[in-house]
Amino acid sequence: MESGALAHYACYGSRVNEGREAEMPSLYDGFDQLICDAFRIQDRQHLKRKSLKLEPLSDWEASRLVQALFDKIAENAPTRPRSASNQLWRSTREAKISDHNRSLEKMLEKSVAVLATQGHMPGWFNQCPVATGVVDPYADGGRRVDLVNLTGDTLRLIELKWHSDTPVSALLEVLEYGLAYLLARNRRREFNLDRQTLMQDHVEVVQVEVVGPPAFFAGSDHAELFAAMDKALRKLAAEQSNEISMSLDALVFPAWFDRVPFGSGKEVNEKCGTRILTDEGRRVCEAFEQLASYSATHRDRFLDGVPGNQIERILDDAAGNEIRSGKFDSPESSSALAVNTFGYFLRRPEDLPPLPDLEHAGWPARSLFLEKTVRFPWSGGRHPVLDCVLTTRSVLIGIECKRFEPFRGNAKAVFSETYWRPVWGNRMTGYQRVRDLLRADPDRYAFLDAAQLVKHALALLTEARERRRGLRPVLVYVYAEPSAWPRSGRPIEARDKTLHEEEIAQFADLVAGDAVEFAACSYRRLLSAWQHQSDDALRKHANAVMVRYSP
Repeated sequence: MESGALAHYACYGSRVNEGREAEMPSLYDGFDQLICDAFRIQDRQHLKRKSLKLEPLSDWEASRLVQALFDKIAENAPTRPRSASNQLWRSTREAKISDHNRSLEKMLEKSVAVLATQGHMPGWFNQCPVATGVVDPYADGGRRVDLVNLTGDTLRLIELKWHSDTPVSALLEVLEYGLAYLLARNRRREFNLDRQTLMQDHVEVVQVEVVGPPAFFAGSDHAELFAAMDKALRKLAAEQSNEISMSLDALVFPAWFDRVPFGSGKEVNEKCGTRILTDEGRRVCEAFEQLASYSATHRDRFLDGVPGNQIERILDDAAGNEIRSGKFDSPESSSALAVNTFGYFLRRPEDLPPLPDLEHAGWPARSLFLEKTVRFPWSGGRHPVLDCVLTTRSVLIGIECKRFEPFRGNAKAVFSETYWRPVWGNRMTGYQRVRDLLRADPDRYAFLDAAQLVKHALALLTEARERRRGLRPVLVYVYAEPSAWPRSGRPIEARDKTLHEEEIAQFADLVAGDAVEFAACSYRRLLSAWQHQSDDALRKHANAVMVRYSP
């Protein structure tokens, strides 16, 4: 949003307060000089000029700048603040807008607040104060985050743009808010913020974002800078806090959301302030649901509507090392296909349609996780990681996805003696029989990794018994039917795909009736079902997966 946040905030000198001279410091004193030095410019206002060409910052320079900015905030904040306001970091909805207001950014921000008050955008707030009263009752009163979204353990701090300023100036503005949050979180008791919802322990992921239409980012060379600053912020957060992780990204509205669907503040109130969602209100809701990373790397890795920044963090924390190793960027990557298929629903699991053959599973989904570790009933050793785990009101579903793996040749099945412990009950005889058959003949399955499926099923049984009581466990195997190897172009034999499906059917027969239900579905069948849904955005997503990955 347009604000004075990019002006020079040094407040040296004095002002009169109740007849006394009182210094008016700012939490952000000294920021301008640090930023000007880093970008080798004379005035920070230059960063607002769309014609300005900046020399890129290296990862080391970006890290040094982010560290210096945080150190400056910590230096400016007193040990005992004069007036830590109880309004600081509050989650609020300021929905009032003048009938005559025609600012595109203000109308869009207020439309979110109005829609949220009507229950159409739960978890969304606006105009969140980030520094008021920490140093002085009057300092930094204009510092507010445009939009805040709190969903589960994830907090998003959003600087909303349409056509004003530049991506770089917006990045620095929202970065300052992120650094202020990190300081406040670290000193929440000292600042009397213990009761603020945004400061509670359940908030573990903080995403700092600039959001705008494609035209706002077009022609800018910001992508490398965003990537460098993202790395720097992640590093700083890891060093400063063991409670939260932080990231920074530029997010773009979908291409179809190329204009704000209101002409005045009056239209915002009329079109969004209704209990029944209007077409204009629905467009705003869907536009924010389908935000996607704008960086070049993310555009290559993730489809529109898939929250790439959040998924990269998940993959970075997982054991597979998919991103850093380069495996995710391989044209044969199973992970890329899986997270682009199911990651679309990461922030809105309730929109996931019932999986084929599981229409009875108590839909809609209530939660959805990617790269989820599911533990056995013992502490040591390795525990299975499923591509996707979701819950409904009655079922716990673990999804294992395969792409080219079945056609590379399976390794011999291996089980340690721990799998023969008498801890599985009397309703897992089918899976235990497969386990026994594989110990006798490790090469029994040529295409299906049956040993992995058995381990996944046993872990899901434990999860349902010990941590998800009342939910019935289901293991779903989702597989691709590729026509050729992507690098060589060598075709994959139709006979091999047929044998793979026959092994799936044999496995399903052996475990039928066990406590962990087993279901299998090809990507093509799954995506075909989505292509026939009434949701136009979902149909487009299914088509995009088919076009990108040809599963």
